[in-house]
Amino acid sequence: MEMARFLSLFARERVCSGATNLISMQFAIFGEHIELSQLLKAARLVETGGSAKLSVKNGWAKLNGEICTMCAKKVRPGDKVEFDGKVIEIIAK
Repeated sequence: MEMARFLSLFARERVCSGATNLISMQFAIFGEHIELSQLLKAARLVETGGSAKLSVKNGWAKLNGEICTMCAKKVRPGDKVEFDGKVIEIIAK
């Protein structure tokens, strides 16, 4: 299983539509996927890999609108991750 490498994170100070004010971001990856906990750390939404895993296990991350508690869940281009008031759209590079 090959791990995806990330290219960069494009933060946009754009507010998503809807009742909650969420900041929308795009995260580009090389390869087919990146693990959810790795994404949170690579996107600098958490400081350490351990805090990323703990955040996911506590159910603080959503994948495509559903709470996900699997740290190694594969996130692919087209998926959306919601965490700490931010929505991260995964794109291929």
